[in-house]
Amino acid sequence: IKKRVNLLREIANAQAQAGLREAAEETFSAAIEIARGTGSGKEQSNMLLALAVAQAQNGISSSTTFNAAKEAGKGIGSKEKRARKRKQRLIEIALEQQKLSKLTDAIETLESIPEAWMRAEALREVAVTSAQAGLKEAAQAFISRAMQTARRIEPERSRKVSVKRIKHTQMKFGLDDSSGDIYDRSTEFEGFSSERVQL
Repeated sequence: IKKRVNLLREIANAQAQAGLREAAEETFSAAIEIARGTGSGKEQSNMLLALAVAQAQNGISSSTTFNAAKEAGKGIGSKEKRARKRKQRLIEIALEQQKLSKLTDAIETLESIPEAWMRAEALREVAVTSAQAGLKEAAQAFISRAMQTARRIEPERSRKVSVKRIKHTQMKFGLDDSSGDIYDRSTEFEGFSSERVQL
């Protein structure tokens, strides 16, 4: 199934690059249907993520496919490890969205993590990755959201640990403690070069 999905993705890429947008959309749709029919959560999520990235790179609407990749990621791992594996998968999806200058979508992806501690940690981790890539405004947006989330964590002991980790990240990368609403920012974040996801 994976080979077939990859082949369809390559065909859709070629069609889009040749200006055959409608044909590319149909081919992507066929690939997505096949990917959704696979049993493994991880494999399904990987295929859908690669398809979403390819759609976005070709100027084809990818929100639904990114959402499908997130949903497929919910089933990854055993019951005990599922939350941690889901967090990691959502971080991967958010990073791909950010590479495509979809900052708001990336933050919404991380905001979908239900556990406040893991949500704050995921936002902090993506802030670190952004800062390391020289994307200070994006890093600031993520770290501000992380701090907002951390300040609502219960119990207090966990809240203090999370806030301390975020403050350490802020100091290390020269980020401030502003809590402005990133959804009001219309800045396009550049600097990441999108690479095809290898399956």
